[in-house]
Amino acid sequence: MISFNLPDRESLDTFFAKVGVVSIGLTTTWTGEFSLDDGQTWIPVHGTATTTERSKPITVGERKPVLVNPTP
Repeated sequence: MISFNLPDRESLDTFFAKVGVVSIGLTTTWTGEFSLDDGQTWIPVHGTATTTERSKPITVGERKPVLVNPTP
């Protein structure tokens, strides 16, 4: 099973409203379980593992639409 948390809509709007050079980060905490009888019984793996990654910097710009051929 995969589960994840996302920020609320207001946080996303604020994040995507930023202009400039940014990088995106992701931290994942893993848990696991295993089976020795073809999935009849699952045994949890004790503890967790965490991985963290960051993107290379990217430039976020803002563009504004312009109506260039209005219909009379």
